[in-house]
Amino acid sequence: MGWQHLGGPSAEPPDDERLEDLAEDQFYEQQQQRDDLADKAEDAWLRNKEKS
Repeated sequence: MGWQHLGGPSAEPPDDERLEDLAEDQFYEQQQQRDDLADKAEDAWLRNKEKS
């Protein structure tokens, strides 16, 4: 029987391409967050190195 008996557009199976796009977007957002954290850590290290 599956999802067909529910009717309506919201009952359709998920769009694989849309899910792939969301997963890709999430991956790149996480990568950007990691890069930002790495930049902040490097900046903090450089500031501490200059004080020494």
